[in-house]
Amino acid sequence: PMENKKSSSSCFLIIDCIMLLLIIANLSWIFFDALFESQSFRGIINWASPAFHDFYLPIHSDFLKYDLIFVSIYIFELVCRWIKSILDREFSKWYVFPFAHWYDVLGCIPIGAFHSLRILRVVVILKRMQELGFIDWKNTFLIKTYQKYMAIITEEVSDRVVTQVLDGMASELQQGTPVLHQITEKALSPRTHEISEWLSSSVTQVIHDTYDIRRTEFHDHIREMVTIAAAKSQDLSRIKQIPLLGDHIGEQLERTITTMVFDITDQVIDYLRSDLSTHIINEGISTVIKHLEDPKSDANHLVQEILLDTIEVLKQQVQIQQWKTTYG
Repeated sequence: PMENKKSSSSCFLIIDCIMLLLIIANLSWIFFDALFESQSFRGIINWASPAFHDFYLPIHSDFLKYDLIFVSIYIFELVCRWIKSILDREFSKWYVFPFAHWYDVLGCIPIGAFHSLRILRVVVILKRMQELGFIDWKNTFLIKTYQKYMAIITEEVSDRVVTQVLDGMASELQQGTPVLHQITEKALSPRTHEISEWLSSSVTQVIHDTYDIRRTEFHDHIREMVTIAAAKSQDLSRIKQIPLLGDHIGEQLERTITTMVFDITDQVIDYLRSDLSTHIINEGISTVIKHLEDPKSDANHLVQEILLDTIEVLKQQVQIQQWKTTYG
């Protein structure tokens, strides 16, 4: 089956090549005949070769008859492809084929306006050859040049559009229009709960990374700080001066204080990752959003300045002509 498929593909590739040459010859002839309508072009031909001028003059007068030879070949090839489409069940209905290949059907009409549709057939054939790997237009000079200048035009136009949009946003922010209020109301406020959960999980992750994993190290630091503080405490020094029991009492006090600090630290850490902490974070976010909604607040002014600086950075980035880097 694979060999039959390859043989069939090769057969249709040969037919496409023949049709491609035929259509190019036909279109070239049509173009030449259209130029021959001009008296000045006809004079040039007569000056260059009077014999060819006299030979072609009756052909030009009866050009439609010669064009019908090409049209008959197009119709025959179209009918053969239609029959093959029906046999291969390419479409669900047999009559869909002429609608799918409307450019081939209309291109068979020997009227000047429909001649240009034969160019579409050339494009389709070249595309099929590209898909079969017979030709590779992507690496040709023409396609590379087209892609280069299309990329340049697209980037230049899009950069100017984006710059205009960013300038408009910056102007609205500077004029005090309620852009920031709309951002706060429509973007931040509906997501207060999600932001709160994210901050809470971030706090929990930070605690895990900095405290839970290094808890012993933190306790050692706390013990060291308590020892240093105890050495500086005059009251504790006087207790240690009590005969017999002073040193023992001082050590017990240091251990008690150290244990209390350990417990307090653990309770504070547990509090920070508790539901109560999440509730406090939620209230804090709500308070921040209320301040942002007030145009006269320092928070609103600060965010406005940040947005303006961000827009300037985006404008500078947009104005960088990437095509110069890509195409040298």
